[in-house]
Amino acid sequence: MVVLREFNIFFMRLILVFLTFSFFISAQKKKEKTNPCGMQLQEFSSCNESVKAYKDSLKKLENEINILNKTADSLTKFAKQKQNERQVKTQVWAAENLKVSTFNQEEKIAFAPNRKEWDSLFAKQIPAYCFFDKDTIGNNGYLYNYYAFSSPNLAPKGWRIPNQNDILQLNKNLGKDSVHSANYFKSNELNSWNNVGLDLFNLSIKPFGFRLSDSKEWYSGSKIFFAAQSTNRSKFSVIVLTDFNEDIFILEKDIAVENYGLYVRCIKQ
Repeated sequence: MVVLREFNIFFMRLILVFLTFSFFISAQKKKEKTNPCGMQLQEFSSCNESVKAYKDSLKKLENEINILNKTADSLTKFAKQKQNERQVKTQVWAAENLKVSTFNQEEKIAFAPNRKEWDSLFAKQIPAYCFFDKDTIGNNGYLYNYYAFSSPNLAPKGWRIPNQNDILQLNKNLGKDSVHSANYFKSNELNSWNNVGLDLFNLSIKPFGFRLSDSKEWYSGSKIFFAAQSTNRSKFSVIVLTDFNEDIFILEKDIAVENYGLYVRCIKQ
């Protein structure tokens, strides 16, 4: 509603400037027909004043256009920002899974096109990302290894990787309905979950699975794993939504043996 109101104001101002300019041009043409410049000496002064007024009006119009362009840019940026946000009670979550190939300091994250490269980067403790199985361009978001999602620089500026307290707060915000929290966030699209959700906050979470730490490679079909920050340095946390559980819950995994590829859904700072 805020964006719509701002755009209405913007277009009203633009129309007003256009009408004012059109009226001025029309008046000038009418005056030129009835009293052309240069025909009589006494008319020269009046014509000169008209030219000056015309130039002043053009300058004012240019200033108005510059102001309107800046306003339009700000509104576009604001609208785009709002499209990427979802208000969930007192929290603001990203509207989709993270898709970045660089840290927020512009340092590149290594891409692993195959299992061999994925395991090699993990063994060298190098941050990496990949795409899920046959999703060749990462439409559903990128999967990150531990050394990527544990970095404080992975999330875009103004955002961060959620932690266990964020999930506790999420459930607390839902009150007595927290036991069914997963249902409120699952996508309501058919052919997504076996038991489609309500998607009350338009987060559109689907069971895109995750990358396994072993030779089985991929898990898909009935759950999704999101990376979460952990206070225990020997472990990492996983936010889990499944077809089998009605609530969102946290798993703790050992870093040393878990080379998972996980999606990331950021929360606003």
